[in-house]
Amino acid sequence: MNREWLLLEMVGDGPVVVAQGHALRKFVPLRVFLRRNPHLAAITAAVDETVNKRQGVSRDTADGKTVVRTEAVVMNDGHVHGVQLWAGPRTARPAERPLPGAVAWNITTGTASDTPQALANSGLDLAVEQTDGRPFAADLPIGHINQDETQVLALTMSCKPGDTYCSTWDTTSHGGERIRVSFVARARIERQVDGTEHLVCRAMNWRVPDREEPVPDNDLARHILRDMAQEGIHRALVDLRTWNLLKWLDPPFPHCDWRGQTTGQPLVHPDDHSVLRSMKQQFAEGPAEGLLRLRANGGGWTVVHSTIYRVHLLDDNYAGLICLRLPTPAELLRKSQAV
Repeated sequence: MNREWLLLEMVGDGPVVVAQGHALRKFVPLRVFLRRNPHLAAITAAVDETVNKRQGVSRDTADGKTVVRTEAVVMNDGHVHGVQLWAGPRTARPAERPLPGAVAWNITTGTASDTPQALANSGLDLAVEQTDGRPFAADLPIGHINQDETQVLALTMSCKPGDTYCSTWDTTSHGGERIRVSFVARARIERQVDGTEHLVCRAMNWRVPDREEPVPDNDLARHILRDMAQEGIHRALVDLRTWNLLKWLDPPFPHCDWRGQTTGQPLVHPDDHSVLRSMKQQFAEGPAEGLLRLRANGGGWTVVHSTIYRVHLLDDNYAGLICLRLPTPAELLRKSQAV
């Protein structure tokens, strides 16, 4: 090994290398990566000890000339997503250690969890972001959708246990800084306390310090979407099967609690599910419209006018492009008369 730390993903059947220093590596089995290393047995034992203890270790090899150092990447729920590994001469100094964070997307419930380090790596504001019970939309940057985000959102609709994904994104932090973030993810079935089985994607992310120059924005569809923005209308992508909020394309609608800070209350009023079903039937003829009661800030409900377009993501995956605005007095009157 050289001076750089390795990042091992521990979510699958065995440790795989997913980063060397800050550079992304695509799920290379550790035994393959270190096939000529004479200290493979000591390294494997240190990795196992790190997972069992959920904390880093430092141990000498049998010859006393090499030291193996590890650090654990632990999720909020205690699951070890990864292990950082360095092995070298006792007199050598390893390179600066990257700081990976852990992320979990529960595909079954449509909620995400992030460690504080993962939030910081993504450029999010730790002062306002919660770590657990997050909508998927809170984990994606607000604004136009790029190809990588499209693939991730499509995977939330079609991924299967064992599927893996890795990529590096250019994005913008909450302070306006251009940053580059790499991440890896793996889907698996996990049994919950109540005995049900959920499909969960467990992931890690880390900052890449040497960002390449951004690719010029020549995407015509992106320009059209941006030029169609209107004041007072807030657009987002939703999963048409579950109505989970996936990504905001405009600044979030300020009159609803889209983050789920009011616990125990769904985003859409239960009595409005019939409106949602009616709107889905309207897709056969074009966009769908309706008045929905969404979870309000501080509790209760707020009435919102929504227009939804069915849009293609990738392959056989479709999402809803929802446009939210406050209803007009006439629309509110018609709704009250219909009740």
